Amino acid sequence: MEDNNKPEIEVISVKEKRQNPPLKDKASVRKTKNSWRRFWIGTAIYGGVLLVLFIAFQIYTNVSLRKYEDSQSVYAMQKFFDAFVEKVGNGFLPEEFGLTGTKEAEELEYIKGKKLTFDKDEKSYSSENPEYAIFANNEKIAKVKYAGVNEKVLFAILTTLDWEVEKVEWLHGTETAETDPVTKPTSDPKVIIINPDGTTQEGTKPGETNPEETKPAGKTRDVTFTMPASYTAYIDDVPVVPENPSDPVYPDELTYVLPYIPVAGLITFTVKDVKEGAHISMTDHNGDFAWFEETETSVNADYLLTNDIPQSYKDVALNIAQTWSLFMTDDIKGNGHGFGQVAQYLIKDSDYYKRAYDWATQVDITFTSPHTLFDPIFKDVVVDQLKVYQGDCFSIHISFSKDMLLTLRGDVVNDATDATYVFIYYDDPSDGAGNPHWVLADMISK
Repeated sequence: MEDNNKPEIEVISVKEKRQNPPLKDKASVRKTKNSWRRFWIGTAIYGGVLLVLFIAFQIYTNVSLRKYEDSQSVYAMQKFFDAFVEKVGNGFLPEEFGLTGTKEAEELEYIKGKKLTFDKDEKSYSSENPEYAIFANNEKIAKVKYAGVNEKVLFAILTTLDWEVEKVEWLHGTETAETDPVTKPTSDPKVIIINPDGTTQEGTKPGETNPEETKPAGKTRDVTFTMPASYTAYIDDVPVVPENPSDPVYPDELTYVLPYIPVAGLITFTVKDVKEGAHISMTDHNGDFAWFEETETSVNADYLLTNDIPQSYKDVALNIAQTWSLFMTDDIKGNGHGFGQVAQYLIKDSDYYKRAYDWATQVDITFTSPHTLFDPIFKDVVVDQLKVYQGDCFSIHISFSKDMLLTLRGDVVNDATDATYVFIYYDDPSDGAGNPHWVLADMISK
């Protein structure tokens, strides 16, 4: 007997269930929509906070970098220099130099009409006590030394300083003026000129001690020679053998050369009783004719200085000088801020090598003011005053400048170079590579 009260069961196939899913109730749908709305609102707020923080950080970074840039000593020196030029234009020198009366008038007259510039001393390595030089037509006439005070730290790595003038010094016309060293004999040296028959210019045979017996007849003179020790002097085509020459004297530009290669220094000696009208000549370290200046009583054959410069010298010197300039303003791309490109032109473990390495690896280079360069990069290029000391050593004067457009300030800064560069042909013995090439030994700022 069938049970008529048994509930009916509706059977729905899986296929029908998939095609007609059950509808969610309105409360559930509303809850889901609210959840998504809260998520997107929270995300927007979070993103907005991040954006505000990012903008604030960018503003703080730009302000900090600008403060750091403005705190550089060059800007303090620029203000001092502008005041100096203004005072000179008004007919007096700044009182800091301590020049008054006639002396002040003489110095004003001396610099009148000359081009006044300033630049940082190339040998001023202290960041806390930088030293600047003022030039009149490229002649150094004054020095200004600064002291950094009121040190402040930004970003925990950027240091800003206020700058106070620590010392000023007027150089021109004073005992402290920077001049080239004067070679003076340390004794009363003399030489013996050996003649083909074994006699000497003084009339004695080697070993004899009475030159008065055979003095040359006619009018004679004593001649003092100053020349590199590698040169050879001749009198009437007879080689002169120096006797008791002075100790070698080396010019300042060879200070950083001598530790790496031997260079013949300047010696001074005197030849007694040179016949009137005798022909004097000289050859250099290569045996070629050497230029010299001659007076009645002196012959001066300082290291050859010329403006007739072979292109090979110009190419080597200018390439290295401009590579260094770009490196110092962080304009060389590559690993280590381009250290490898400049290091190939430096003597390993030299002062300049260490200076370049410190600049490339310490934090200051990363805060070089952002800038762009113009095209062409370098202008007003001058290469002159070549001085050849010997085949593997020469110095040359180079000047040029490059303009940099500062990204943050919009100012154009002129980075000027004016220095005498000293180069040697050198093979680093530590690498065992056998690769001699021209490297930079020194830079002497004008």
